[in-house]
Amino acid sequence: MSSARASHHTDRGSPYAAEAYRTVLAGHGLGGAMGRGGNPYDNAMAESFMKTLKKQHAQHTVKTAA
Repeated sequence: MSSARASHHTDRGSPYAAEAYRTVLAGHGLGGAMGRGGNPYDNAMAESFMKTLKKQHAQHTVKTAA
């Protein structure tokens, strides 16, 4: 059986590094993950998805695969 668990990827902000926040994550079976400082490519797929989501929300459009 795999010991892998879900991970919550955040930026390097102090609220996400706080012990209380990490304790709540652990209580829900989640691990915390942060990218390296100054390296947006650590989480490029999620960053790209969020950019698209924000752009479509601003335009009030959602494109679906045909």
